[in-house]
Amino acid sequence: MHADGRFLALNCAVIPLDLLENQLFGHRKGAFTGADRDQPGVFVYAGAGTVFLDEIAELAPATQAKLLRAIEMKEILPVGANEPITVEARILAATNKQLAKEVEAGRFREDLYYRLNVVCITLPPLRERREDIPDLVEFLLAKHARILGKPMRGVSHEAMQILLACPWKGNVRELENALQREVILGEGPLLTPADLPPDLAPQTDDPHLVDDLSEAVRRFEKQHLERVLRRIPDKKDAARLLGVGLSSLYRRIAELGIQS
Repeated sequence: MHADGRFLALNCAVIPLDLLENQLFGHRKGAFTGADRDQPGVFVYAGAGTVFLDEIAELAPATQAKLLRAIEMKEILPVGANEPITVEARILAATNKQLAKEVEAGRFREDLYYRLNVVCITLPPLRERREDIPDLVEFLLAKHARILGKPMRGVSHEAMQILLACPWKGNVRELENALQREVILGEGPLLTPADLPPDLAPQTDDPHLVDDLSEAVRRFEKQHLERVLRRIPDKKDAARLLGVGLSSLYRRIAELGIQS
């Protein structure tokens, strides 16, 4: 397997079963009506690269069995083929369900679960890692501003506090959708509370939110100041860009422990 090999991704939840198996394993010419030529599946096309299967818990039992064979035997059988094909691609899989519980409920093969569960990375929901929100907001805003050709270059402190306090039940996808919408509708260079939709309500029933929010805001402010000072070492120019007085800037540098 090579680090620079192909990376192919499939969402198992949105592709119909018959098409999904064809996408995964391919078919031979004449295997069914309309199959006028051989079609390699992603396991063949990926070569020594990687096949990423998103929402793997949605696989049908028959497809689970074929995937298990691909993992254990390193071979697949395209639809209409008589001889198996050796494959080299490694598999990455993701799901928003707890596969162990799906196994207990009989919806996911136990043997396939253990074959996949070699290195497991559990990603907590966004509301449990609020310290990631500032960096995600900065990246996603820049991404959509570039795509849409808009001048938006950042978020006001007040708007960031609201974004940090939201529950984000839809995790990063919900955050990205919200920011994309505001880039489309926004006019100024900064995202402000007035730009945020009224349904973006901060979470108020979490007893630990105040402490978490304060720390997250502090981390965001420190990271933002460090980035500005790296780009603009002159404190007067940096203060002018940030819209604060020079003495206020020096005070925050000292309070946040920024080396400058």
